[in-house]
Amino acid sequence: DLENYMKEEDEQLAFEAQRCGSEEEGTKVMARDEQDVPCILTNVRFDMFEEPTDPDPDLNAFVELVCKREYRRFMRRLLDKKHRLSPSKLCKYFYRAVSKFLARPETLRKYPQIQRIMVKDVTERNRRIACLHIRWHDDVYPLLDIGIDLVPMIALPGWWPHWGNQHPLTRQIECVALPKWKLTKEIEMSVMEIGVHRWGPLFSMMPYEMKEGYRLAKVVRDKGVCPIIEDWQPASYFMDSYYMKQIIIKEYAKSLQHTALAITDNPIAEVGEDVTENVEIGNITSSLFWAKKIYEVLEKAFNEGELTTFLFPDYNLLKDAHFRQYKGRACHYARLCRELLTPQSVQHFKKAYMGIVEVD
Repeated sequence: DLENYMKEEDEQLAFEAQRCGSEEEGTKVMARDEQDVPCILTNVRFDMFEEPTDPDPDLNAFVELVCKREYRRFMRRLLDKKHRLSPSKLCKYFYRAVSKFLARPETLRKYPQIQRIMVKDVTERNRRIACLHIRWHDDVYPLLDIGIDLVPMIALPGWWPHWGNQHPLTRQIECVALPKWKLTKEIEMSVMEIGVHRWGPLFSMMPYEMKEGYRLAKVVRDKGVCPIIEDWQPASYFMDSYYMKQIIIKEYAKSLQHTALAITDNPIAEVGEDVTENVEIGNITSSLFWAKKIYEVLEKAFNEGELTTFLFPDYNLLKDAHFRQYKGRACHYARLCRELLTPQSVQHFKKAYMGIVEVD
């Protein structure tokens, strides 16, 4: 409904919604209280902009998108004075149209399960873009609060930054450019973040126990430890599952380099083709091993204040002020989670939160 509305209301920001996130990756655990909805803009295309130039070393996960002269009239309300795509203007007009759609009486009439909708101002100093908070009520999920990350993105088909990771696995994923409001507001630049909105192809190729280790790590983060602290925040506030995702993907990429699979002579299969039978990781076949591995890497990264991504090995996810504020707590929490992972506790976590019952 929102897609159709946007095409009529604001043709410039028409989009196609795609599935992504843990549901698409097959890594969802517990209640479906989060939904990622990448909105790929169909009338604001990558070919309307000049080829991105090499960024500043501290911003190698970001690019400036300078509009070509022939498209500047069409794009002018979304550009800054230097003809660069402005993340703040993109957010302003996109979410204004979303708010108008949600305010229509017919929207709530069509979806009586929606009890309440809150639209968050994404221009605040928040770490995330999650513009919609919905309270949903049905027979399965009574009064479930759902956060929806509804993010406008520009597809970058066939383009990969030459300063990014050149691992063969990158052939299976495609880049997008998306607004990163907090960063751009702080440094007062019109830059778009380069990201990957669909990691599903890599998770579909990943050995089962590696993927289950990632799921198990997420469960332990949310259900394993509950520190009694006066100003307590959920662990996800300072230990994003994106950190864990980057760690397990990098471990998977590393495992391919240490196997008999000759990547350079034997290219990675096309998306959807099962290649896990070609991947041997020695005797490391336990989801417990991979969950503990994630927390070992996390604890080391938190102590050192550096955690890089698979896309950009030189880009540090932990360099912002938010992490520095919670560094001590993050280090302790990662260590507690790692120590909590035992063969006995894993049986409980799998049965209670992952729907897995293992028989000895």
